[in-house]
Amino acid sequence: MCLKMILLKVSWFTYTLPLHTANVIVQLLWQQDINTHKSLCPTEMPNGTRSYTLVQQAKSWGDAVRYCRQYYTDLVSILSVTENEAVMEAANSGYTLWIGLYNDRQNWMWSDGEDVVYASWMPGVFSQSGLCGKVDSDGYWKEDDCSKSLPFIQPFTED
Repeated sequence: MCLKMILLKVSWFTYTLPLHTANVIVQLLWQQDINTHKSLCPTEMPNGTRSYTLVQQAKSWGDAVRYCRQYYTDLVSILSVTENEAVMEAANSGYTLWIGLYNDRQNWMWSDGEDVVYASWMPGVFSQSGLCGKVDSDGYWKEDDCSKSLPFIQPFTED
């Protein structure tokens, strides 16, 4: 089951101490999320090795990395055929997504520091004009302009 947090009520009050501290009371309601495709719920993979979170809010590659790191993770690194297939399943085979792949103008690498040990580049499309990697719904990787806004995928982490 996936839960999402819904803001129910916010009450503000200020309590003055010598250090000028302000406090906020927030009342939250937890509710089962019926529409998990638009939330940040984990998608369990059949291979059992990793879960992924599909974030449908389109962002530039750099903004997607910053978003992921707010939640103590990174854009996904795809290290095998199995992981590439799992990412495509998590994406519900209908999206073009940012992945953690980028080019520092010398080498392709993953945003989390992993080496690129597996590749699924689209045959005949490699132009070296883009510096960020995306994966299409067919499972092939392509390069693109990092400022383009796309949904993205990250490993799921539990805080």
